[in-house]
Amino acid sequence: MIKVWPAFLVMLLAGCDLVGAIASRQAITRAEFSFKTAEITNLDVPLLVQNPGADLKVTLGVKNPNPIALLDKLDYQVTLQGQPVATGFLGEEFKVEPGASRDLILPISVKYSALPDPIVDALLKREVAVAIKGASHLSTPFGTLDFPMEVGGRTAI
Repeated sequence: MIKVWPAFLVMLLAGCDLVGAIASRQAITRAEFSFKTAEITNLDVPLLVQNPGADLKVTLGVKNPNPIALLDKLDYQVTLQGQPVATGFLGEEFKVEPGASRDLILPISVKYSALPDPIVDALLKREVAVAIKGASHLSTPFGTLDFPMEVGGRTAI
């Protein structure tokens, strides 16, 4: 009977570690994203450049409400006036310390040929609705956690 106690203690401690790991994983919530600005950094002139387009710099605010630093990766789709125009992936580590906020700048390239008429109309009015939807990914000792992300706003052009 004495040999049963060590085995029981090992199982009990392993169970406590598992419960603690599950509780830690569930305590992590998604980062809070907000739309800050979108600005044009380059406009190609049609007829002077093959396959002309525009380059944008979209700035998002990222707030980390968690007790650990986070945001490892981000994949996203960009829409202008509700029309998808680009996709992107931030594969480099982008850390936001616990309880802190940081700006995330996404470079986005859009070819003019990909712009449907509603976007062209909005560009002529000098204001466009920008939305970014995707998923943020956080690596933890318990595996990768994926959180949906969606932000948007209107910006003058």
